[in-house]
Amino acid sequence: MNQPQPFRVLVAVKDERTRIPMEALLKTVKAKSLTVETIDAVLTYLGTPDGVDMVIADEAWSELSIEIVRRASRDRPQGGDAYLVVLINGSDVAAALHAFNAGADGVLRKPLDPVEFLNACLAAQRVSDAAKQHFALEKTVEAHAATVNALAAALKPPPPPKEDPPPAASENQSSSDSPGDAPDSGADPAAPRARNRGVLLGGSDESIGGFTLIEQLQESIRESFLELGIPEKNCDSTLTSGSPRHREFIGWQGAFCPASRQWVDLLLCFSWASIESLSQRISGRKASGDVEGVAAVGSYMSNLQATYKRLFRRADSVNSVLLAQPSAFLRIDWIGESGLRDESRTYQPGDGELIADFHLAPGAFATKGFPDLRSGDILAESVATPAQQRIPLISRGAVITPERIKKIESHLEPTRNFWVVEPSLLARRLSGEILG
Repeated sequence: MNQPQPFRVLVAVKDERTRIPMEALLKTVKAKSLTVETIDAVLTYLGTPDGVDMVIADEAWSELSIEIVRRASRDRPQGGDAYLVVLINGSDVAAALHAFNAGADGVLRKPLDPVEFLNACLAAQRVSDAAKQHFALEKTVEAHAATVNALAAALKPPPPPKEDPPPAASENQSSSDSPGDAPDSGADPAAPRARNRGVLLGGSDESIGGFTLIEQLQESIRESFLELGIPEKNCDSTLTSGSPRHREFIGWQGAFCPASRQWVDLLLCFSWASIESLSQRISGRKASGDVEGVAAVGSYMSNLQATYKRLFRRADSVNSVLLAQPSAFLRIDWIGESGLRDESRTYQPGDGELIADFHLAPGAFATKGFPDLRSGDILAESVATPAQQRIPLISRGAVITPERIKKIESHLEPTRNFWVVEPSLLARRLSGEILG
């Protein structure tokens, strides 16, 4: 019998005052600590076949890009992403926003609280174990499916012998009996007719189940609530009356449909009660304060995007809906001036209220060089350095900000062109709130 693999934790922390106590705590949860002090060492460990189960990255390490760590820790051969925890100084809300918008699963404040750190480790272990079990189950199902298909092929009866073709019709046969005049001579009359999806916002590639793009997002919200264990009766929505009353915590998801050239901005406005309810279900504890509130919104927006891809993404191609990197925001004063909503739904997933506003706008693909990139452009391709194609500098769906342009400028040729999506004005304005 194969021995269970140890829980592997990559510690990307240079500060010994933080790292040494952390390594001692990791021993208490029987974790194998892998300490690194260079960027190359980080990427090397993440690129190994086994990868790691958890990454602890210090935001104070200026050369270390959280986004690159997030992308490098994806798609482990044994299934699932590595659980990424970012260390920040004190209650730095801006640093927490940056970490969650870059893809962190959790944020811990320095100096470390031992109980909070051990809670994060146990959460990472549960996520890693669940991912490995899911991966093993998928492999088992694939093996059984292959066995069933092989048996079905072996038991399939031989085809009947070919019969002589019927005699050709005479020239004076009536036109009504001519096969050429049949409505569909080569089709199985019992087969269902293909749905005409041309009128759908989702286009031919993303109109699964006949949903428009807005309806797909609404269905994803509902399904994401069900996945969190929220009772089905609390997962449905009603039309919103009046303007949203809650703007303290905001989640944003942009989406572009190439088939219809439509851009959708989804703004989720959370009440504090809904933040407490969701954080309890996501992390096992109620949020307290702005940092944990933003963390709950960031985690939920990531869950929502993953749910959308599972339900409606057939393949990540140029014809599929492009989802921008989701973001969480705290107190955007001007959001009430974002214009009339094309649709608004109210959800009550727990004790509080969540309002989903949908804004429609035209969008378009464009090719731009470095000088022409604008804040708010959405990358429609993954960009890697010529020497390192495995790990992109920025991925498809990333929102271009001045900080992100600076990060990639030194790695690429000045003549490099970028394939981007020009989104709505609302998305461009929100990009000014996103930290690079």
